[in-house]
This record gives sequence, structure tokens and C-alpha cells, in this order.
Amino acid sequence: MRIMNLLLAATLLFLNSESILAHGTETRGEIKLSGETVIKAGEVTLSFKFYDKKEKRNLADTDLAIVHEKTLHVFIFDEALIEFRHVHPEFDGQYWTVTTDLPVNGEYWIWGDGKLAAGTKEEITGSSGFEIIEGDEANDAVVLEDIRTGEDGNSITTIASTKIVAKKSVMLNLSFARKDGTSPEITPYLGANAHVTAVSDDGDTFVHAHPMEHGGQLMIHMTFPVKGTYRLWIQFIDGEELRTVPLSVKVLGS
Repeated sequence: MRIMNLLLAATLLFLNSESILAHGTETRGEIKLSGETVIKAGEVTLSFKFYDKKEKRNLADTDLAIVHEKTLHVFIFDEALIEFRHVHPEFDGQYWTVTTDLPVNGEYWIWGDGKLAAGTKEEITGSSGFEIIEGDEANDAVVLEDIRTGEDGNSITTIASTKIVAKKSVMLNLSFARKDGTSPEITPYLGANAHVTAVSDDGDTFVHAHPMEHGGQLMIHMTFPVKGTYRLWIQFIDGEELRTVPLSVKVLGS
């Protein structure tokens, strides 16, 4: 595979007043895919075991707490950082299984994020890679720039132009609009006003956060562990439709 070592260097979940940080270079979890890792394009079903390397055992749904309405959040994206899926697997007593449509060829990563229900109740993350073949031509890699506004359908999303410095916490204002001039109708998506997923352009860093509301303004509390340019996907519901808006930000060295 062209992507060889996806290091999920930091995951930030902002839930009410709590933040949970997981360091991908020392991830406690691991996704162990069942079956072939070269898969025909189309409707794809991925089955896997979610392994706890510290306890040396596979995790069931009863081992994980419900966070943002689900026990396990799964993110799938291609090497070009264009294809993106946020899905939620079911546990059948042995394997976690999720089905999604992947029509485009390329190298992909599947990354899981959960929170232990007992003991330390710490966040547990893990990842694996696979390849999609016999589908549409693979995407060319994105050359990311600092682009703070994006759109999906009629919905427009903007992240404030606040300077972002690696390893330093930053509050980023998040705003919504519509191209037709009408007012957005934002309703909760999986227990949050929005979900923000960020991946560095070299694939080495992954950040996941949720905005909090303060004085009527949505604000995202994030920490980017390394400098570089990041692809962001902002997911939210506007007018009862799920939107996924791509953006990108530049993170300066500390």
C-alpha cells in the first residue's frame, strides 16, 4: 500500500466540558480486518475485531460506553483525502460489521474510536488499511491549502481564520449559511451540533472534535499535534439533510 503507517497521533473529542485525548503513536486499540484486504468496489461490507492491546483481548459492544449515541465510531477515507465515510458498525457476538458504498479505487484506511465502559474508561482507538479495486479511477491526491469555507449542496460552512499553531489548544468559531440566502436549520447529529474530522495531508495525524455552544456561537476546541496542512470534513444536519463539507487549514510550527 502507498499509505504504510497511519499514525493516529491525536484524537480530541469535546463532549460538554470533557475532552479526551488519544495518542495514535501509542494506540491502545487495533482493528483486525476479517477476510481479504483487497476488495471489489461498490457496496462493501467490512468485518473486523476491535482488539485491546493492553488487555490482550477483543472488545465486544458491552465493553464500550455509548458516546454520541454509538458504542463505536468508524471513519473510512482514501489516501487522496477525498472519499470520506463516518459509519457505525454492529456487533454480532464475534465481529464488528459495517456496510458502506465505496465506488472509487484506491488505498483506504478504516479507523475506529470508542470509549471503555469500565475501569479507566479511557478512549481506545485503532486502525487498519485496505484497497478498493475494479471501480472508478482513483482520486488524485489533494494539494491542500488554507481554505476555511466549503459547501455541500445548498449548505455553506466557515471556520474562522484564527491562527492555528501546532501543540497549542485553539478555539475556532464555526458558522453556517446557505447559498440561497435562507437561514440554516441546524439540528443535532449524533448528539452534537456538528462533527469535525481532520487528517493531515501526509496521513500521519487524525483529529476528531465536536463544537460547543457559547453565547450562541459554535466553537471547536482543537489541538493539532504537528504542523502542516489538514483536510477537514464538517458533518452536520441542515434542514433534515446530513451535510459533509470539506475544508482545509494550515497549522504553523510551534
